[in-house]
Amino acid sequence: MTNQTPSRKQQPLISIIIPIFNTASTLQKCLDSVSSQTYPFKELIIMDAGSTDGSVEIIKNNEDDIAYWESKIDKGIHHAWNKALEKASGDWIYFLGADDFFWEDTILTKIAAKIEEIKDETLIVYGKVAQLQSDGTLFQMTGDSWDKLQRPFVQGITIDHQAIFHHRELFQLFGNFKEDYRICGDYEMLLRYLKDHDPLFIDETIAGRPYTGISSQAENILILVKERMRARQDVGLNSISPTLVFWYMKAKLRKTIIPLFGVEKTQKFINVYRRLIGKQAIT
Repeated sequence: MTNQTPSRKQQPLISIIIPIFNTASTLQKCLDSVSSQTYPFKELIIMDAGSTDGSVEIIKNNEDDIAYWESKIDKGIHHAWNKALEKASGDWIYFLGADDFFWEDTILTKIAAKIEEIKDETLIVYGKVAQLQSDGTLFQMTGDSWDKLQRPFVQGITIDHQAIFHHRELFQLFGNFKEDYRICGDYEMLLRYLKDHDPLFIDETIAGRPYTGISSQAENILILVKERMRARQDVGLNSISPTLVFWYMKAKLRKTIIPLFGVEKTQKFINVYRRLIGKQAIT
């Protein structure tokens, strides 16, 4: 899906990169949200890691809307992203998951209009992301102005990648994703730039994505904490931050409680606590 006619003038070409692996149940909705965008100057790149569940057939049925796709075993999401960057022609790069979707049909048009107004050398533009519960209802909205997010980000709280548009010069100047990170390669890559530079916040909801459940959090949170500590160290910061210490303690507590009570009961305990402190329960 590429349109680069002379009438494009100064309007940016946006490359949308989707890595997939056995995501047939959600892929068509994701692709529909891309093809329905009113903004014409976009290209879609799909990197499949060798799906066997019908995902490839869905890709083939949508080939007219795809600039490039492949189905080959890869070394993980960051390897897939790096391979896709070699195929991307866009002025700006955007990464979408197969179970994510653009929030509205006009969002790329809105973002492109804001990008055209940029007068400085900002290489990252970001907005908000709607995190959805399993029943499709809104769990929380993430994303806020940089003056509110800068400190938490450097401490270890990342920005949802579905919120971010990366100028292609970001990768030329600061390098690609480190493929030996299992989860947090996007955080490390962003931290290289954002520890010393400011992004531009656009107050628009870019995409919707599923909220990660407690069982996945319990399994992955310790890896996440260790990788974000490593990321801070890799860019020259102290590896330990108060935020990451708190996350580590919370992860250890969950790993202790879940084997004793099970995921369902543990989730009920957490929901009671969330309600007591005025937060929404997780379904």
